[in-house]
Parts: sequence; structure tokens; C-alpha cells
Amino acid sequence: MTVPVLTQWIANAVVVLFFPLAFHQLSKVVTFGFLAVMALTQAIVMWRLVPETKNKPLEEIEEFWKAGIRG
Repeated sequence: MTVPVLTQWIANAVVVLFFPLAFHQLSKVVTFGFLAVMALTQAIVMWRLVPETKNKPLEEIEEFWKAGIRG
């Protein structure tokens, strides 16, 4: 859990630091357009690469990832 939480905190910090600068230097349209493209990219990556785990026991999820690592 440490890596995902750290990644989320870093991503949040980048957005918080980037937004005011981009909002004033570029424009509202460019800033929100960029953030929309990033959100769409994230959604596509999650849809394509992250398997559904709803109603699956932890053991089955672990076996899925172990099988993927071994080849």
C-alpha cells in the first residue's frame, strides 16, 4: 500500500503546483484540456491493463498476478 499511496500524493502535489501556473500562463482551455486528456488516458490504461476484481477472493487475485509475473 505504500507505493500506491505515495504515488497518489506525488500526483496530487504535481497537479496542485502545476494548476495555478498553467491556469495563468496558458489559458483555462489549455489547462483543463490537458487535465481532461490526462484523465482520459488514465481511464483507458486502467480499463485495458487492470483486471476486474469484483466478487473475486483474494487468493484468486493473487494467483492471477503470480501467473502474470512468471510468464
